[in-house]
Amino acid sequence: DLFRTDLGYFCEFRRKLYSGEGFAITSNLGNGMPILADPQSQVFYPVRWFLALWPVNLANSVGIAFHMVLLAIGTARLARTFRLRGESAFTAAILVCLAGTTLDLFRHANYLIGFSWIPFGWACVREIQSTRISAMNVLGLGLSIAAMGLAGDPQSILHCGIIFGVEAIASGIQL
Repeated sequence: DLFRTDLGYFCEFRRKLYSGEGFAITSNLGNGMPILADPQSQVFYPVRWFLALWPVNLANSVGIAFHMVLLAIGTARLARTFRLRGESAFTAAILVCLAGTTLDLFRHANYLIGFSWIPFGWACVREIQSTRISAMNVLGLGLSIAAMGLAGDPQSILHCGIIFGVEAIASGIQL
């Protein structure tokens, strides 16, 4: 699906961006589909706009690599909230990126993008619960949730809600 679906959305996004036509309707996808109505198009995701500056094939690869690095950094940060040492957090980050289920997400870029933001949000929730609430953690949590929605993976927001709810219950904090 990375080349069958996401690459098609990306090409159409770039075409619409550079032609100045606007993003309301596209005749190139889904027989006149309203591109703004499909979250997989990632029209509102800032990373998509940055990647549109590059050639399509390079941008697609860089986008996947960027989100894998983001996943690794977020996982290491999350691991540190569980009091793992630096080496163990690094190992956790590498293992998450090399896990079969993560590598399978390459085929669905929007799922990989959503998944790459989950550890950041989770780490922010854990830090908010363990220390005083800081603006950076609240901002980080909001950014993580917004990125998941803007990148076309709303179900990852649901997954985060479940994780965050379980964390809140486990730590005794009232929702």
